[in-house]
Order: sequence, then C-alpha cells, then structure tokens
Amino acid sequence: MIVTYNGMKWINKCLSTLRLSTVSTTIGVVDNGSNDGTCDFILTNFPEVVLMPQNKNLGFGQANNKGMLYAMEQGANHVLLLNQDAYLQPEAIEMMLKVADGKNIVTPVHLCGDGSRIDSMFRLSLRRADNELFDDLLIKGQPEPSYSIGEVCAACWFMPSSLIKEVGGFNPLFFQSLSSIIFKFLSKTFLPRHAKARSRYFSLNSRLQRRSILASDRDFMRPSANCAMGVV
Repeated sequence: MIVTYNGMKWINKCLSTLRLSTVSTTIGVVDNGSNDGTCDFILTNFPEVVLMPQNKNLGFGQANNKGMLYAMEQGANHVLLLNQDAYLQPEAIEMMLKVADGKNIVTPVHLCGDGSRIDSMFRLSLRRADNELFDDLLIKGQPEPSYSIGEVCAACWFMPSSLIKEVGGFNPLFFQSLSSIIFKFLSKTFLPRHAKARSRYFSLNSRLQRRSILASDRDFMRPSANCAMGVV
C-alpha cells in the first residue's frame, strides 16, 4: 500500500520495481489529492494498481489507514506499507515473508539510493539492535536472517493483518511522521512478547531503496535484498 501526494518524481520507479517482485502482490495507492498528474499517470501506465484518489490531503496516517482497511477487506494476510519515494529489490518481499512470524512488523535494511551506505535514519535504529548483530558481523562474519531493533522509519513496513486489527492503525490526530511513532508505541504496548521480545525486526536479506522527499538529492534509503530487521 502506497500513499502518494504529488509523487510524479518517484512513483514510476516505485511501482515498476513492485512489478518485478518475486512474490505476487496486489498494489494499492491512496492518493492524497495530488495536482501534478500522479493519478492520471498511474491509471495510464499501471492499470493493475488499485487507485483510491482522495479529494483532500488526509496526511500519512489516515491515508494509510484507508489503504490497510481496503487490504484487510480483500482478505489480505499481510500488508506492506511503502513510501512513494521508496523502491524494493525484487526479492525483498519474499525475504521478509520468510522471516515474518505472523505477529510483528518486518522492514528491510535501509540503504542510500546507490546502495553504498546505510541510510542515516536507519543508523539510528541500529543503535537499539540486538547485540548479536554486531557480534555476528564483526566476529563470526556471518549474520542471521533477521534481528530485533528498537524502532524504524515507516518508509517500508511489512506486517500481518492481525497486528493492524489489534493496534487499530495509525492515530489520525497526527498528520505526518508522528503517526508512525504512535503506531510504534501502541504495537510495543499491546503486542504479546515472545522469543527475543521482538515487536519489529529487519531482514538482512531484503533491500529497500528510497529517495527522501525532504532530504537532498543524495539522500536515499535502500535496504538490502539479503537482510531483514525487526523492531522491539
């Protein structure tokens, strides 16, 4: 599920890479009243996309809630939230699905646009990663498929529908980025604890690539196609 708002700069690559996914997906787009031709472009070039245009900008949280509700009404077992300026490697969803436990959020490793470095915001999330991650990388030289982390940017969240039903989606009072924080707090509060106390984690085998709308042209985010991370 992708929320768009004047996304002509990014939406072609975002949707094109989803077409290449090794896992069959139904792509949904909730458009927040774009006036740059985003909707017309999607209708013409991606007719398979379920487009849900809105007559005003609902913000990140409410628009994603509409998309998640549609997905669950269609019987989806999992929902992927993806930013309009992000794009996944073909194997990313498959890799996240392999490490998903049916209870928690999974995200790929976030890299810069050219894949040469870890995204700066994702580095902050790694500060709360399982200590085993660094032991495995620096000592064993062989990472596990997934690790638990404390929090992660909502540019790409892969989650079971059961979690959405339990948490109730994003808090609509927050228009943009804070809504993801509210969702995180709720998921941490209400999710049952289990092995390694994960409530979100990342896959070391999946990659996401993202060009940040708010950052400079050089600031991209691209998680690795071989890795998945989890958040607690």
